[in-house]
Amino acid sequence: MRWLGVFLRAFHLAAVLGIGISLYASDFAYQQEVIVAAAITGVALLLIEFSSKPNMFKEWSGVSLAYKLGFIVGMIIHPIATEVLFWIVIMWSVVFAHAPRTFRHRLFKQKKGEH
Repeated sequence: MRWLGVFLRAFHLAAVLGIGISLYASDFAYQQEVIVAAAITGVALLLIEFSSKPNMFKEWSGVSLAYKLGFIVGMIIHPIATEVLFWIVIMWSVVFAHAPRTFRHRLFKQKKGEH
């Protein structure tokens, strides 16, 4: 399952890069395809993560993902803000992907003394 996640993440990143290209190249012919590829690989990654960690939305990493999905919905609802929201999602993803594990997996509403 680990290698499946690695390859899905690689394809997801390539699709996201394609979305970025489509924002700046009006003649990019594969805009719909990269959006669909990013959606499919993103959902697959979410399902893999959720199946191995059903409480993920109780941790900061899951809360971060929920916000990221909110930004993506914002792109759909407010197309004029797509470029700004795209870069927010990119930066948000990098920060949370490279944040210390102890932060990413800390409970969102952690009680005193809980680890």
